[in-house]
Amino acid sequence: MLTALTAVLALIPISRGVFWGPLAYSMMGGILVATVLTILVLPAAYALFFGREPKSKTDAPAVGDAPEDEVPDNVRHMPIAAE
Repeated sequence: MLTALTAVLALIPISRGVFWGPLAYSMMGGILVATVLTILVLPAAYALFFGREPKSKTDAPAVGDAPEDEVPDNVRHMPIAAE
């Protein structure tokens, strides 16, 4: 976001010229629109298309819900440096 703002601010001196002025204005507008789309629209579209389904209450309990002495089968014992 700061990079886009810096690019837009750097184009202000060029925008006053007769020859490069229209190009500078179109570049500033494109940079601003692309930044807004990237920050707002892209995350919303990703959440819309690839959002997770809500968990149901009948799912298996999480690994952290197991009692202390009961270790799930998919968790291996990792020795610590003192062992």
